[in-house]
Amino acid sequence: MRMLNYFVFYGAWILLSLFLLQTGRWIPSVVTAGMGNVFILMMLLGLSFVSRHYQLRIEPSLKQRLPQRLLVLAVCVLIFGSGYTMVTLLGIQGNLISAIHTANLLFFACVLGSWLTEPLKRPAELIPLCLVMSLIDIFSVFQGPTRELTSNLVGYYGSGQPGPPPLVDYILIKLPLPGQSSLLPVFGVSDWIMIVMLSAAAAKFGMNDNILHRFGKVYFPVAAMGLVATILAARELDMYLPALPMIAVCFLAVMSFKFPEVRHLTRNELRPMALFTAFAGGLFVIARL
Repeated sequence: MRMLNYFVFYGAWILLSLFLLQTGRWIPSVVTAGMGNVFILMMLLGLSFVSRHYQLRIEPSLKQRLPQRLLVLAVCVLIFGSGYTMVTLLGIQGNLISAIHTANLLFFACVLGSWLTEPLKRPAELIPLCLVMSLIDIFSVFQGPTRELTSNLVGYYGSGQPGPPPLVDYILIKLPLPGQSSLLPVFGVSDWIMIVMLSAAAAKFGMNDNILHRFGKVYFPVAAMGLVATILAARELDMYLPALPMIAVCFLAVMSFKFPEVRHLTRNELRPMALFTAFAGGLFVIARL
């Protein structure tokens, strides 16, 4: 029964990806640009579904069981390495391989993101955690390693995808877009790790983060709205934008309004936050000089 839940996670994502990819080929070229955002929203709803399936059906069997969790993570790494070898060394590529690889990344994000919530004791601890991750993401995108990796990726796809893709391509979530013959990278796996972490933390503290709760069992976490906003802005501006800050802002804004305990920071938490913000700001200024 447990293995069936794993197959449902991977199978649902793979089938949805390939189905929408095939559907996108039938859409007339005059409307493909406008349908791109619709496809992305549909895939994020599908991603929210499989993530919810993980949270309800798989995570309970791993909770407080470190050896089992480490084993599952190790299997994910093994699948990742196998996919990397097939594409890079053997030259075996295809949409099915890309879909399996993306499903594996998403499953890894669910396992790791849920695990990261275990040390949390209070909802307010999410604020400094979001602050640190957001500032790191901003620095990485505009001045750090993500900037160079993104440049390599743009050059690869802009030149017709010659040879094996750069390493960064293997840690990106690939989605079907209308008018395209292959799955394309849309956002990084780290973005979904944070969304899973925030959603799991909300569940841990008894806070409902589903913005579609009025539509029955349809689930879409409030943190995912930040990812949607970032993707749409990036597509409109034709540039790569850091998603973690918007994910954090959307989650904290809504959840702190609905649940006041999220706002109850102590002085021992406020001081390190202020110091880290000042340090990160200074580092960013120095890097720009």
